[in-house]
Amino acid sequence: MRIFPRGIASLTFAFAAVPMIPAPTPGGWSPQNPSSAGVRQAAGFASATLSQEFGHPYIVEHIAHAESQVVEGVDYRLRFRIAELQDEILGNRKDCTVVVWTRPWLTPASVLTSFDCQNVDTAD
Repeated sequence: MRIFPRGIASLTFAFAAVPMIPAPTPGGWSPQNPSSAGVRQAAGFASATLSQEFGHPYIVEHIAHAESQVVEGVDYRLRFRIAELQDEILGNRKDCTVVVWTRPWLTPASVLTSFDCQNVDTAD
């Protein structure tokens, strides 16, 4: 008398050959596509807020890295380069790491919770 059907051994073997992918950590940071809509929106908000902080208009020149974390909304942790806009040409550049907390159901919908920006050598 057989307990298992004949094909179960091959099914088990095939399943064991699948590589294990670590499950995301609840509340942990997950990589995001820098060109996704949520990341671009968070970067634009951060750039506008930093423009007010620095007293000059800045635009996002390049998003180098993006992560998100689900926390009563979404935190976006971004590394990007901003460039000062001076009469339609780009001037002073800064590399920034920011965290933007978004909660679309509240006003304001986004808050810049932290930032660190360093001037970039113009020879880059």
